[in-house]
Amino acid sequence: MTEGQDIIEYLVAHGAYVEAARLSVERGELRRAIQLYERVWRFADAVPLALALGDRALALRLSLDAGDAARANEIAAGIPDDARAELAAAASAFAGRGRPFEA
Repeated sequence: MTEGQDIIEYLVAHGAYVEAARLSVERGELRRAIQLYERVWRFADAVPLALALGDRALALRLSLDAGDAARANEIAAGIPDDARAELAAAASAFAGRGRPFEA
């Protein structure tokens, strides 16, 4: 590791994405951890992080990417009817994953 290089950058450069994501979580860098988990298709690991951020539309998309449609539907059911922007993002996630009925 070179001087000034972040340990997470070092781990990513060496293909240790899961370890980098875990360290990002420890640092409170949840969005960074989500991005790292997505790079190695660990979508299910990223779902609780998106929920912790309060980003249910992202959690829903990650659930679909993980193949967990039941969890995605559960997350969608928790979005209030008056949260139009969040509902639109959830509908977009469903539609983008080939689920027009749920959208």
